[in-house]
Amino acid sequence: MISDPESVEKALKKMPEGPGKEDIQRRLEYQKEVDYAFELIKIAEEDLESSKILFENKKYPNSVSSFQQSVEKSTKALFLLNEILKSQELKEKVGHFPSKKHLEDIKANLKKTINLKEAIKNNPKLKEIPMIKKLNLEDYQKKVIEAEGIIKSVSEKGKIYSDNLEILDQNLSEMDKVLLNAETFEAKKLDKLTEEELANEWISNIKAFSKIKREEGIGISEQEEKEALNVTGEFLRHIALRHAESMVYGGTSHAVSSTLNFFIEPHFNFSRYPGKKNPLEYYTLENPLVKRLQKLIEIQKRNLKIHKKYLEFIKNSYADIKIED
Repeated sequence: MISDPESVEKALKKMPEGPGKEDIQRRLEYQKEVDYAFELIKIAEEDLESSKILFENKKYPNSVSSFQQSVEKSTKALFLLNEILKSQELKEKVGHFPSKKHLEDIKANLKKTINLKEAIKNNPKLKEIPMIKKLNLEDYQKKVIEAEGIIKSVSEKGKIYSDNLEILDQNLSEMDKVLLNAETFEAKKLDKLTEEELANEWISNIKAFSKIKREEGIGISEQEEKEALNVTGEFLRHIALRHAESMVYGGTSHAVSSTLNFFIEPHFNFSRYPGKKNPLEYYTLENPLVKRLQKLIEIQKRNLKIHKKYLEFIKNSYADIKIED
């Protein structure tokens, strides 16, 4: 068996053209992006350690600068893991300001929400699907619009939310809760009842969707569906667990990283160059960001551990390629 990228590329040259070869080529490219993301996370850990040491030595502007770099690199790693961008696009499409990409994602999610609301309006039967039934699209759309406005105020208007200690503390508390949920999650330790619930949710969605299709004269019969679900029950449990793991680790990484960027991104320039704010005078212990920097460093340290769990999940699930030699 061979699995390193160089050996896979050699083996690919001997393979006949076709869907199998195309799939391996795609996965090989993704594996390279995952490997690059891993390197970014390692550098982000070094930047964070530098930030901690500089803070302890009262070099506050440099500590803020290193912290910003850690958050930026770990966020870029997340873009690669989620196939939002490729490594060669990071400089051109993100640079030092990941919120540009967060804003694009928010706009895309808003569009999806509007499209789904329109689809339900045109076909009310879609509400019978449990996954859709439990969605509060109006509330979600409101939150997405609010998030869009906040990120725009940072990326386009240069608003500095880190100057507000109350907002900082509120978000530190929220990030702590989200991280704690991910830290205590362990897919392998879920009890059988939880596994069954996860699988049943998927089965319910499949049944509801199949019913709609049958009523439209499309899809398999009820008996065929029952037989198929009996055969794939174990597989569905496996998929449900993997989906839960992906949502916990990936969702946490995304939520915490986007929040950290929201506070730290403007400091890419502030902490480096004298301008309207002189870094040596601005970053004192009176500055709200500096007051909470130790807590932010701890949050990012925990965030990076979740990044690594998410990366390991991806490698185990999708990224590693093995070809019979």
